[in-house]
Amino acid sequence: MDERTTRLAKILRLAATAPGNRTRFQAAGLLAADGQALVTDWQPAFQRLTPLSKATVRSQPGQFLVSAAAITYHSATSGSQGEHFHCFAGRDWQQARAAARQRSLARWGLSATTPVINVASRLLPAGEQDRTLIGPIDSPLGDRLRQELTAQPAILRGYPSRLCEVAMLLGSGDRPWPTPLAVICTGELLYEQQHALLARCFQAPIVNEYGCQEAGVSGLTCPEAHRLHLDADRCWLEVVAGELLATDLHNEHLPLVRYLVGDRLRLDPTPCLCGRPGPTARLLGRSEERLRTRADWRSPGEVPMPPLPGLSHYRAVRVNAERLAIQIWPSELSPDAAHPPKLDLTPLQTWARAHFGAIALTIQSSEPPPEPPVAEPTPLTASEWAQRLTHETWTTAMNDLPPGIARSAALLWRELVQPTVIANRGLSVAARTHFDRLLTAARHPDPAVEAAIARILLLALSFCADERETTVHYQTVARRLQAVAPQALARLIPTLWLDRETAIAAWSDCDLPSGRLDRFSLHHLLAAFEAAVPRARHGRRLADGRESPLPLAWTPLPALLIGDLTTFAARFHPAILAMWVQFVQGVAPAKVELPRQPFLRAWLDWRATLLADRADLNRLADLQAAATSPAEQSRAQLERAYYLLASDQALAPDEWLACFEQYGSPFTNGQRDPVAWAPVLRALAEPLRARGEGDRAYQCLVASAVPSSRRSAFERLTRSFNRKQAMLVDLGTI
Repeated sequence: MDERTTRLAKILRLAATAPGNRTRFQAAGLLAADGQALVTDWQPAFQRLTPLSKATVRSQPGQFLVSAAAITYHSATSGSQGEHFHCFAGRDWQQARAAARQRSLARWGLSATTPVINVASRLLPAGEQDRTLIGPIDSPLGDRLRQELTAQPAILRGYPSRLCEVAMLLGSGDRPWPTPLAVICTGELLYEQQHALLARCFQAPIVNEYGCQEAGVSGLTCPEAHRLHLDADRCWLEVVAGELLATDLHNEHLPLVRYLVGDRLRLDPTPCLCGRPGPTARLLGRSEERLRTRADWRSPGEVPMPPLPGLSHYRAVRVNAERLAIQIWPSELSPDAAHPPKLDLTPLQTWARAHFGAIALTIQSSEPPPEPPVAEPTPLTASEWAQRLTHETWTTAMNDLPPGIARSAALLWRELVQPTVIANRGLSVAARTHFDRLLTAARHPDPAVEAAIARILLLALSFCADERETTVHYQTVARRLQAVAPQALARLIPTLWLDRETAIAAWSDCDLPSGRLDRFSLHHLLAAFEAAVPRARHGRRLADGRESPLPLAWTPLPALLIGDLTTFAARFHPAILAMWVQFVQGVAPAKVELPRQPFLRAWLDWRATLLADRADLNRLADLQAAATSPAEQSRAQLERAYYLLASDQALAPDEWLACFEQYGSPFTNGQRDPVAWAPVLRALAEPLRARGEGDRAYQCLVASAVPSSRRSAFERLTRSFNRKQAMLVDLGTI
């Protein structure tokens, strides 16, 4: 057997252990008499295997889970039909995905490290260098795109329909645009008319992308023949009755065998002229998308939409059997809406008759919507703004802007907490502009405003990429803050992610803060937790030089830190931050006097022994004895679980699921908050799966997802704007 066939056999053996596969595997004659091993002549039986529908997986995803250990990838399907499920994979799958993408991009002279700007789509930035622009397609989005492309050449990526809107937005101005390295269209069918518009506007290669993450399907068109090349090294692909079936060759956690992807394709019968091996195909559309044409029912991709004279592009909706509504975007927009330019619609009418027959046509021109009026902010003094920043809800504080240099601080803060550009690492160009301006600006005469500016700069450093530059800037800003607020906690929060030497030095020369956390400090800590994770994973060593087992045992680390903060925010003490710094850096900072509150003191005493890899169970007993409230009792139970994880002891699923139900912090709807318990739930997933409780294992994996402020902001901010829009639609099939 060749390597691909060998991999397929391995995946089938693994998938055979999943309860969800057993019946159809047996019905196909794929399993031997023992019900476990594959039959010797398994390949014909594989071809008889009933395809696996998306609805079946959605209804019971845990029944297809074959391993819940060593999971490094977690995502959810797009939910294009209103429902989704979560998929999981391991390191081998991630490496195969990265290799497939590198192979595809290399054909275009690009690489996986080439920056990508996702525009107006539901696509999160994937690489550290990537960005996603959020918001309606209007002049401000165009300005942000111009800034990003000017600062660094990049690939544009998005849905073809939205990219065409961006193209028309850019084409309506009189300023030249930076040329992107390429434009990658994904998530929708790409028609010839759209390809022509994008190529004309962006003056860059137009690449069509296809993929299905849960099935491991991926592919890009080639530059020579513009055929879609599907990566056969990563996935076993079949087209049966026009439907794409996929078997991921690298997912050993949730393998989907002969999975109905939900798309219709037509494989090309001849090799591609570019000379590269492997299958090429033409996308025809989603399986449920059908279109009544003059001849018969077709997939949308079977109806050509060529460029037509006088039109940037057009969209057709079959309203019913008698009427076709066509929306057009003229190439030349009239400055006077009352007197639009005369447009010859004959080519469009000819196209409609050729494909839809004698049908009533409704043609409507789509002019760009007027730019919404920009509301003038309510006059606000810098002192009032600084007060709002720490004492009011952030939604209220964002509405109005102060004058002068405080305005730049307010705009930077807005970009950090309600971003219009999502980045995995570093600051957007707009945020960076405000950041640099604030660094070099004169100190504000009002100490409260100067302190607010310094705190925002320190928050921004949590997002910065260059460690050496960040350390220098930290020292500069920390001195500014010390001059006006010597006891500010914000000086010490960055020690969670700074290099060890700088972090420990900051504690040795600092007046320790006192008082409760304000709203700003809470958000600053959350940002610092995410920045601290890479250092905790890769740089934490014990005093004797050994690598600490805690970062791996307590995965996901952000959940543990957020859980600590949730428990103790109302009685926060600098010793808590010192303990977190010791956890991340592997070295305790300057000695901090412990708080007097009995339970908090007992918790810190216990954690100190745990972090030093010499857990003292007497300290754990003291913690349990000090717990008087339900929240404290919950924390004591949780610390016992953390100890078992740190000492590599197995957790009994029934015992700890019962503990979670009893002690987990309740939401207002009565369900349990899983964040602090995420490391425990993740550890329970594999034992549950191994004893046949795949559904509960799956639920534990979903509940233990890594908390991410970027993903949360992305989901919240894109909900209203980033929708797909098919160019050919039949309302009778929706």
